[in-house]
Amino acid sequence: MRSFSFSVPEEALEPLRLLGKIVEEKLGLVYSDKRRADIWRSLTRTASARSESPLGVLLGLAGAPPEEELPADFVADLTVGETFFFRERKALRMFSETALPEIAAGKGNGPLRFWSAGCSTGEEPYTLSMLLLNALPGMDPEQVSVLGTDINPFALEKARKGIFRRWSFRGMAPEEIRLFFNDLGDGSFSVRERYRRTTAFSLLNLAERPWRLWRDGGPPDAVFCRNVLIYFSPKKREEVLAGFHSLLPEGGWLAVAACETAPLQASGFSPVSSGGVTLYRKNGGTAPMFFPGPFRFSDVSSTGEAEERLLSFEDFFSGGAAVSEEELALFTGNTGGEEDRGPEEPPAEDVRDRLEKARSLADRGLREDALEELGRIIGRDRTDPLPLYLLALIHQELGNEKEAAAALRNTLFLAPGFVMAHYTLGSAALRKGAAKEADRHFRNAGEILLRLPGDSPVPESGGLTAARLLETVRGLRSRTHCTTGADEK
Repeated sequence: MRSFSFSVPEEALEPLRLLGKIVEEKLGLVYSDKRRADIWRSLTRTASARSESPLGVLLGLAGAPPEEELPADFVADLTVGETFFFRERKALRMFSETALPEIAAGKGNGPLRFWSAGCSTGEEPYTLSMLLLNALPGMDPEQVSVLGTDINPFALEKARKGIFRRWSFRGMAPEEIRLFFNDLGDGSFSVRERYRRTTAFSLLNLAERPWRLWRDGGPPDAVFCRNVLIYFSPKKREEVLAGFHSLLPEGGWLAVAACETAPLQASGFSPVSSGGVTLYRKNGGTAPMFFPGPFRFSDVSSTGEAEERLLSFEDFFSGGAAVSEEELALFTGNTGGEEDRGPEEPPAEDVRDRLEKARSLADRGLREDALEELGRIIGRDRTDPLPLYLLALIHQELGNEKEAAAALRNTLFLAPGFVMAHYTLGSAALRKGAAKEADRHFRNAGEILLRLPGDSPVPESGGLTAARLLETVRGLRSRTHCTTGADEK
């Protein structure tokens, strides 16, 4: 475990731990060694702005009465503000084609309400307004309301101004920018008035309930909370998801980032998948889980013989083959040249830092950069399954299903007991309608989970315990109509 004592005075360590727990309780942000470093850096900047000492600010916050709110400048410095317009377009397209027509038909002439939770500087709620008004051209704009909320008042101030620079438009074509924005001539652009009129912003802390969004207390038809839950502790994440489920009406929709889906499996929401994208619906389990779509997910195995071997968990995964040069190049883009590999055995701490960097890049939407970073890690050490698994998740978000399958298969070559790799393969197979294949992967996951203590957390599952994930796996197996007695031990 890395120590941060080189930058934190010894007398600050204990009050910093106390403040970390306060941050976790009040903001939901999980406390860890990395978060401890973030908190100390935020304290240092806050103290500098106030012309005070970091230790003095720390002691004041750690010793404050429980009912006292954390100061806005300190909270703003802790929160991540990286976002951009039309982020995760495949998810937005699926929402507009699958969820939105159903929502609009169900509301008749009633108002449509959408909540962007954790909206930062406002790119997502404005994106939703742009999407809604163009997808429903006959809709009265007065009947559309998009609410963006965040805990950072300074980010919300920028959001309300509706003025952005080109960094917020990455991935947008020039004609799209002209359609939705006015060029102010100084390198900045303002959101066009028709989209500003349907978008509002409000200060809200997801970690504190009850939430009151609209003045009449009515619920949203859909909640977008993407790249927010990953920063929460498992307990707060579960509480927030329960809050969403309670708040949404029957048939309401929830959108999270692809890297945040694991906790949803036991949340009461039903997954609805198409084209490699999954949204979640509150429907009491009565509506179909999967809508047809242009799935491109390649089979995990290239031959029928290899597919048959999946029937035997022990047989297929005995031996643990190394990652091949061809498959490494397939999902990293690295040709394998010696000049690209760097040191053969990087220090363990360096690898942890690089993995955290890759996660951070992916969280901020810089997935291609994250892939490059993971490719460098794998080029140095091809025996570590974790970077391969992270590669698979990012490739899934990008729609690179063949590469995702290769990365997941090699994750299991190196670590046959990697539960979430089995689970992810099963979910992908279920999305493409391959029930028997999905059942095999879920059965493999279930066999491993049965060997674990029920209260033990499953790595890379977002805080789910073995017992909770096993319950989810059993439920998914029942949907494949291939349930066997093996999972009833």
